[in-house]
Amino acid sequence: MNYNEFKTKLTHDLAHTLHNEFEITFNPIYKVNEYYDAMTISKENMGVNLNLNRLYKMYLNENYEHIYQNALKTIKEGFRNKPNLDTIKLSDYQTIKEKLFIEIISIEKNLQLLNNIPYTRIEDMAIIYPITLDEL
Repeated sequence: MNYNEFKTKLTHDLAHTLHNEFEITFNPIYKVNEYYDAMTISKENMGVNLNLNRLYKMYLNENYEHIYQNALKTIKEGFRNKPNLDTIKLSDYQTIKEKLFIEIISIEKNLQLLNNIPYTRIEDMAIIYPITLDEL
C-alpha cells in the first residue's frame, strides 16, 4: 500500500471499530523541528492525534494488523488518560505564570510553527513561550 491507501484503510478500519462514534479529521501538526500529518480522533471536545507519517513508516517494516492495533491502543489510552484542564486557569496569567518557560529554536526549521504562535526574534533564532500543562 502507498501512503494514501494506508491512510484510507486505517481511517475506514478505525471508523468501523469505533462504530462511527468519534469524529475523524486530518491536520498538519507543527512542533519544534518537526512536522507530521495527524489523524485526529475526537469526541466531546477531546481528541487524540495519531502521527500518520510514523505509522506508515512502521507499516513498511511490520504488518498492517500490528500497526492498526497499536493505533487503537493509542486512541483508547489517550481518552482514558485525558488531562483535566481548567480553561479558566489556563487563561489566568497569575495562575499560569509558574508554568511558563522559554525555549530557543531555529526560525528556519520552524517557519510553519512560528506562523501560529507568539515568539520573539533574536537574529536567526526565536524565543517561544510554552506552558507546562501537568496540573491545571
